[in-house]
Amino acid sequence: MPLFDQYGVNVTFFIDRQESLSDEDYVTLHSFENQGHEIGLHTLTHSSLVTFVEEGGSEEEWFQSQVITSLSIMEDNDFEIDSFAYPFGARTDSMDDLIQTKIPIVRGVGYSSSSIFGDEIHPWHTDCLDTGGFKALKISGQESHLENVLLTIDEEEEGTILLYAHDINGTRDTISHEDLSRLFEMANSNGWEFIQMRDLR
Repeated sequence: MPLFDQYGVNVTFFIDRQESLSDEDYVTLHSFENQGHEIGLHTLTHSSLVTFVEEGGSEEEWFQSQVITSLSIMEDNDFEIDSFAYPFGARTDSMDDLIQTKIPIVRGVGYSSSSIFGDEIHPWHTDCLDTGGFKALKISGQESHLENVLLTIDEEEEGTILLYAHDINGTRDTISHEDLSRLFEMANSNGWEFIQMRDLR
C-alpha cells in the first residue's frame, strides 16, 4: 500500500474466494476502503462463466452460485459492491444484464477491433461494451501490455485506458513494484488521472 500512497493512486481490488477469508482479512479490506480504495467482486471460486456453461451448467446457475453467493457474503461483511470483474474475462451480454441487476459496473478483458490497431493501444480503448460493461488491458505476467500502455500515456494528451493486474510483487502472473512505479510516474508526469471502476458510472 505504501506505493499507492506515494503516488496518490486509488485502485479497485476485486475479491474472490470470500468463504476462505478470515475476519482479519475482512478488517484488512475495510482498511483498504478507509484509505480510499474500492473493493469489487470477482466471484466465489474464480470460476469461468464460459467453462461452467460448456460443462453443462446454465448461466443462471453460475450467477446464483458465483455472483449472488459471493455478493451476499461481502454485504454481510458490510461492503457495498459497485463493480464486478469476470474471472478470465469470460462474459456474455446476457450475463452482463443479469449481473447489472445487482452490481452497476462489470469488467471483462480483451481487445476490440475498433480500438486496437496492431500493437498500438488506442487512448479510448476503454469502450463501453454495453451500459456499464467495460474491457480492460492486462499489465501483469505473460501477455502484458504495459509497454504499449506506457507509450500511449506518454504520447496521448487524453483518453481512458482500463488496466488490470493479478498480483503485486508475487510469484505468478505478477506486476513488480518497479513496473507499477514506472506506470504511476508516467501517468503523473503526463497529467493522466487514476480512477476506480465505480467512477465509470
